[in-house]
Amino acid sequence: MEAAAEGQLDVVVALINELQVDRLRRDARGANCLHYAAENGRVKVVNWLVEDGGMQISAVDAQGQTAMHYAAKGAHSSALEALRSLSSKIVNCKDNRGVTPLMLLVEASDDPRLLDRFVRYGAAVNAVDEEGETVLMHAARMDHAKVCSQLIVAHKVDTGLESAAGKTAMAIAEENGCSLTLNVLANKGLGADGASGIKWERNGIPRQDSRVLWEVGTPKSSSSNSSKRMKVMPKAKDAKAELPAGVPA
Repeated sequence: MEAAAEGQLDVVVALINELQVDRLRRDARGANCLHYAAENGRVKVVNWLVEDGGMQISAVDAQGQTAMHYAAKGAHSSALEALRSLSSKIVNCKDNRGVTPLMLLVEASDDPRLLDRFVRYGAAVNAVDEEGETVLMHAARMDHAKVCSQLIVAHKVDTGLESAAGKTAMAIAEENGCSLTLNVLANKGLGADGASGIKWERNGIPRQDSRVLWEVGTPKSSSSNSSKRMKVMPKAKDAKAELPAGVPA
C-alpha cells in the first residue's frame, strides 16, 4: 500500500507479480492499494492495478467509497480522469451516506476548473446525499465561494433546495461562518431564506437601490439567527459588485 501511495510502480508490480503479495489486502478503513494510489494521484499505478493487476475499479472501503471518491478527496484531476477512462460507471457512485465524488471534490477544492472538468466527465451537479444535501451545500460548508458561484452561474443549480434538516445552502454557510460564500449567494439573488433577495446584472451592478453585505460572527447552530447581521448599503453610481477574487461576475 505504501508503494502504491508513493507511486512506486515497479515496486507494486514486483510485490504483486513476483512476491505474490495479496493485492486485495485492506487497511483499517477498508481501503486497498487502488484507493491509496487514487488518494495520492498516482495515475500510472492506478492504471496498472486496474488493467494488469486485477483490481476491481468498483471496490469500496468500509464507508462504501471507491477509488474515485479517494481521488476526489485529494482533488487529483489526473487520477479522476484516469479512473473515468477506465470506467464511467463510478463517476456518480454514492457511498454509504449517499455522497458522490463530486461532493467530495467541491469540499476539497475551490477551483472552478476542476469542477467544470469533472462535470464534463459526467458528474451530476444536482446529486443529493442521504441527508438531502446538494453539491452546492457541500461547497458552501467549506466556504468555497468560487465553486459555489460557478455552480450557480454556469451549472444553474437550484439554490432554493432544502436538506432533510430544512437548511438551504445559505443557512449552511451561515452556521459555519462562511462569509465569502454568503456574499456570493446574496449577490446571486438569494436572501436569508435562500429564495429571495437582491438581483444582480451581468456586469455586477445591482438592479435594486441597495445591496446585501453579510457579516458573520462566531458560527452558531442553525436554530439561532444571532450570528447573522445584514448591512443594507446604498448603491454607488455605476458601482461594481464586490465579489471574492476569482469569482465570475
